[in-house]
Amino acid sequence: SSGINAEYGGKILNERGYSSTTSREKDIVRDIKEKLSYVALDFDAEMDRTASKSYELPGGEVITIGSEMFRCPETLFQPELVGLEPGGIAEKTLQSIKKTPPEYRYNDKFYNNILIFGGSSKFKGLQERLQKEITLLAPSGRNVKIVAPADTKYSVWIGGSILSSLTTFEEMWITREEYAESGPSIVQEKCFS
Repeated sequence: SSGINAEYGGKILNERGYSSTTSREKDIVRDIKEKLSYVALDFDAEMDRTASKSYELPGGEVITIGSEMFRCPETLFQPELVGLEPGGIAEKTLQSIKKTPPEYRYNDKFYNNILIFGGSSKFKGLQERLQKEITLLAPSGRNVKIVAPADTKYSVWIGGSILSSLTTFEEMWITREEYAESGPSIVQEKCFS
């Protein structure tokens, strides 16, 4: 999603007349995204506002950034803005929960322990917007809580490192031969039984 956001960020800056084709210009787009972008709690209401911020380019020129600040991360919630199939992260999160065994799905274990990680999780407002969207889509009465660890950029790598160092993790490894022999069912058998 970070690549899509950066690409879309460049495209919408082009609409304002700012080029983003060279490697240096793409780095500038990434920097703008990281420093100024945020997730709007209400995208349509935010589009009606006229907020803007200034950004100084390496050569000293100052450009104005307006709706681009929140239009770029909106693709996380409305991927159709960039030509992808509908269904943003709130819908995809609920689809994942619905695929879990009923004993987990029908209590609040998953709904109040939704973790977000990675570069895009650093957008200001993401946690609040995701909480709002999932609460609206979830079955009524569900206690929804979104958790974003402090250092989300490397959390996935840290978690993978910890998991792979556990002595019990080796028992869950699936060899190519095992997968070829049993197919996808081997995952359920070795990891969840």
